[in-house]
Amino acid sequence: MNKLLRDKKAICIFVLPALIIFTLVLFIPICQSIYFSLCDYDALSAPKFIGFDNYVKIFTKDDVMKIAIKNSLFFMIYSVVTQLVLGLILAGLLTNIKKGRNLFKNIIYLPCVLSSAALGLLWMFIFSTKLGINQVLAQWGIEGPLWLGDLRGFIVLPMKVIAFVA
Repeated sequence: MNKLLRDKKAICIFVLPALIIFTLVLFIPICQSIYFSLCDYDALSAPKFIGFDNYVKIFTKDDVMKIAIKNSLFFMIYSVVTQLVLGLILAGLLTNIKKGRNLFKNIIYLPCVLSSAALGLLWMFIFSTKLGINQVLAQWGIEGPLWLGDLRGFIVLPMKVIAFVA
């Protein structure tokens, strides 16, 4: 019984710092955000509780929010479907490959291992207007598009990148 009590104390001692950090870094700010979302607050005066009026205003009177929700749903559906279909196709292909299976598995798994920051820089380089793909196209005498400057490309391109990386 004494050993069990000591083990519980040791567990509490090891878990306590993580619990404190979780509370300070995540739980308290989330609770404050929820509270401030229910208030009329401009960071200069004291918050005035107004209930769900902010949410009612955003979802009923704000046309930009409706567009943002529509775009987010489109982005989510496109990403999930693309990742699911590509994942199933790649899994099917990899199970049938006899030669070089490990090489292809490593190539496909590589984006999962690389950090997101490195991948972001890599994609930024690839789709730069003066470097990457446009530089290769310029060598052939073709003027490359504004990959991230064109609104149509800006909406679809990140979805394709995320679907490829994820």
